[in-house]
Amino acid sequence: SGGPSEADGWLPLAARASATLGEEARRPSTTWSLKRGAGAREAREQAEKKLITFALNYPEAVLQHPWGHDAVKVRGKMFAAFGGAESPKAFSMTVKLPVSSEMALTLAWAEPTGFRLGKSGWVTARLTAGSDVELDTMKGWIDQSYRAVTPEALVKLLAAIAPKAR
Repeated sequence: SGGPSEADGWLPLAARASATLGEEARRPSTTWSLKRGAGAREAREQAEKKLITFALNYPEAVLQHPWGHDAVKVRGKMFAAFGGAESPKAFSMTVKLPVSSEMALTLAWAEPTGFRLGKSGWVTARLTAGSDVELDTMKGWIDQSYRAVTPEALVKLLAAIAPKAR
């Protein structure tokens, strides 16, 4: 059918990442609530920290801070960026989703990334205070983005590290 398959290493994203990335990824499915009012900034920072920690478990992933944002890169190529929301209480994550960008863009809180990146499958999730961040969905998107920008040799290394989840 031309769509993603388990043999391609794309599915199941959350299960594959869980098998690959250790204790943090194996925890039960979680939803993180972004608080309103006092504590909203801290809630956003905690959600971002969990996702950045997850992303940094990928081979050769590094955290950099271009434009005052947190960006996780592999060999100089960004695969996840955090921050940049209009409000410091809002959550923002940008990833490249070549397989699921069309589906992601059906969500009210997802939009094509600006600067013409959206045309290449980049999607930005923006959630405001009072919203819930579905961490498993975000982790799956990080996994897909890593695989999209990473050189083939590292994708193969990732496959060798964790046999496909069955």
